[in-house]
Amino acid sequence: MAGGIGIEILGSIPKLFSGYIVVSPSHLSKTRLNSLERSIKKTNNSKLPFLLVTSSPGESWLNHNKKLRSIFNEKEHPELNWRYSILDREEHHTTPFKSINEGIIDYFHAYRPVNFRSLKEYDDYGGLQALRAFYQNRGERFNLSVDIDKSTKMFILYYAVLENNYERFVYYERAFEGHLESNTRAGWFHRYGGFYLKHRNFEQALYVYNYGLKKLGDSKLLYRGIADVYATKGEKKKAKNAYEKALSIDPQYKKALEGLNNL
Repeated sequence: MAGGIGIEILGSIPKLFSGYIVVSPSHLSKTRLNSLERSIKKTNNSKLPFLLVTSSPGESWLNHNKKLRSIFNEKEHPELNWRYSILDREEHHTTPFKSINEGIIDYFHAYRPVNFRSLKEYDDYGGLQALRAFYQNRGERFNLSVDIDKSTKMFILYYAVLENNYERFVYYERAFEGHLESNTRAGWFHRYGGFYLKHRNFEQALYVYNYGLKKLGDSKLLYRGIADVYATKGEKKKAKNAYEKALSIDPQYKKALEGLNNL
């Protein structure tokens, strides 16, 4: 019966709560459902609160309620952040446990950062404009920073490197000002420095490697990266010095030994 009251509140004072988890509601009178339908029609759908209504397979008063089901018709109301869920394997007295879990996951779905597995996936999402809008809304809703999350930036740059898209890499490295410097592992500095080297941007490659050393301290990986830059430029003395610094940390470092022998 409390679920029925939840539907009534949503229909009469929808903004009283920002979300509703309504479990196996009963006493869904015409008055309550008509009120809910009127609320949808007079309110901007995107501003209506979150709603999850659940039932077990055997709750016929819910599952056969055409009026209730029509309210959850996505074709009629595509903007509603609402879901009707029939919980398989549950019965009336066990629906609350799964409902609360599902409801919390749904309600906080926008809390987790957005990550991508390819540049195409990022483009399909809507690019930088869509990302900024998402994090603006996320920050305002959960009282978080409105800046694009560090992990999101990392994946975009990572796939630009993986897909060898230098133009996109440079664009986002500049758009995400300060992200490169925020890294805490030598491997990431080496990945970015090595990508600049691959595309013969020696100045930026050296900046990345030296910044990594300044931030993290001695690293055989970063010294080797610097050596590779100088070797590519033909500055053998500087390359030799950097390879030797890498070998002073690890005398068996194969990459540095190979680089030194190739000078």
